[in-house]
Amino acid sequence: MAPCAIYDAHTSGSTNWRTGIPESVDTVVVGNGPSALILSYLLHGHVPFYDHTTNGPHPDPILHAKLSSLPSGSLYSALASPSAICNLTEHFQGSRISYSTQALPINVLLDTLLRPNADTTSGEVLSRIRWSHEPDKAVSHTVFGCTRRPGGQWSERSKLLSSSGIETLSYAEMLSLPGSTFADYYKEKHAQTLPEFTRPSQKDVSEYLTAYPARVGIEDSVYSSTNVDHVERSSSSLGFSVDISRVQGNCRGRNPHRIHCRHLVLASGVFSHTIPPPPLLLPLTSLPNPPHPTNNHPLLVIGSGFSAADIIISTPPNRKVLHLFLWAPDTHPSPLRGCHQQAYPEYAAIYRQMKSASSQLPTKGVPRKMGAAISPILIRRCSSNFAERDWNNNYEGLPNVQVVAVDVSSDSKEEMVITIQLPDNGGLVQRRVSGLEYLVGRRGSLNYLSDSLKAAILNNISATANCEPTPLISTETLRSKAALSPELAPNIFATGSLTGDSLVRFAFGGCVYTAGKILATAPPAAASNMQIDGCNDEASKTTTSNGRDRSAKRGRWDNTGNNPN
Repeated sequence: MAPCAIYDAHTSGSTNWRTGIPESVDTVVVGNGPSALILSYLLHGHVPFYDHTTNGPHPDPILHAKLSSLPSGSLYSALASPSAICNLTEHFQGSRISYSTQALPINVLLDTLLRPNADTTSGEVLSRIRWSHEPDKAVSHTVFGCTRRPGGQWSERSKLLSSSGIETLSYAEMLSLPGSTFADYYKEKHAQTLPEFTRPSQKDVSEYLTAYPARVGIEDSVYSSTNVDHVERSSSSLGFSVDISRVQGNCRGRNPHRIHCRHLVLASGVFSHTIPPPPLLLPLTSLPNPPHPTNNHPLLVIGSGFSAADIIISTPPNRKVLHLFLWAPDTHPSPLRGCHQQAYPEYAAIYRQMKSASSQLPTKGVPRKMGAAISPILIRRCSSNFAERDWNNNYEGLPNVQVVAVDVSSDSKEEMVITIQLPDNGGLVQRRVSGLEYLVGRRGSLNYLSDSLKAAILNNISATANCEPTPLISTETLRSKAALSPELAPNIFATGSLTGDSLVRFAFGGCVYTAGKILATAPPAAASNMQIDGCNDEASKTTTSNGRDRSAKRGRWDNTGNNPN
């Protein structure tokens, strides 16, 4: 079966889209990226337990002793409260084990249980987590994402690059989700075992995440090409009303539908919105930007991070690149600086080019020749596409400059002239360019939340009808609040990069905590006298396209207030 075929009932333009969505569920998850998929796996009744028998105790004896002393091996019980999490992780800073100090403690905890010593040892990493499928602990839920396929921004990003071979920052084992590893997917696709220390292509990761829901049996709850338009608390205050609509091409708002839920999980991430170019540069966005321009004028790339580097790496080697970037290593260092030349040769090479460019600038409008900024040894470690580029003639880097004018008067529709102000009053230079890639960062948005919900979560939004749209948010926006608890407000949780941890490996902790809290408050299958505004008995009869009856999960109510099961 083709990877996307299983999603036809959820993503196609058929009239079954609305009829297949329940009227009410216990939990709505906004976003369909890795953290949303992990949470869905948990809410389908897969319970994580600390396992010290299959592969032996965790190599951290203190952590092992703490987990072993708990009355239940379930990690839901172990992570029942922020104080319980603190008790398990408070010794990490002084431990002989190498624990990350950058991620939230709860995410570091789950990472070390899944992959003990993964950063310091070679060979197979033996997990200390056992996943137990307990159907009675499944919770009714839906996962809504506006991207066409599961995977969130991963499913979109690979399409933005002209080369499908761009590798991920993380190694393959750090990208695996529970129940079906990336190594399993790789072996099936390539008919060979995944080599050790593999950084897979972004295309492979995208395809892995697309296939994941069907591989682990959670596809009945995942709805792609679905936009969450508005969320507000229900009038009864027992839950939330969620307005959704179909996404078809560039059009949103098709087939509006309302669903009600008790719990809301924000997994929409901080990478959904690309920071747009300023008005001065907008004319450049109309350039056709072909991969092989006939005029041989350079592609203008603005940015100093990984996205800008990815574009440069994936650009055909014979196409010229004009790279404008911020260079302030003491105050705002490029994230490329941390890339070791053996592990990340392409990123390290781009950083060297930028560093070399910062040492000298062109004068009197004459482009500077780069010289031997990249050593031949480093070039040999890079991809063939990267190594084939004539860096002396096809790359020009200009640090800390500013575009001050764009000439749109040219008769040609394939090029424009930009005027660049060099730093420190270094004068003006002009360049003809044939395209623009403006990559100075990505952000997220919570504009789908009502003003009152935004106020409760962000604490600095006026809960008035005339409230201005929320600014785009970064990994730092909710970081301090998520560090206290992933439950940002009553029955509202955040997972994934919204908590400040953007790596897939650090998504598990918040998901396990959230699933445990939801499970603790979700009504059992035989519960009664539970109701959410707007529910009707059609919700209790929803069956998925593959024949699975979703009414057996916790948290489905009929219009009498009784759980039909």
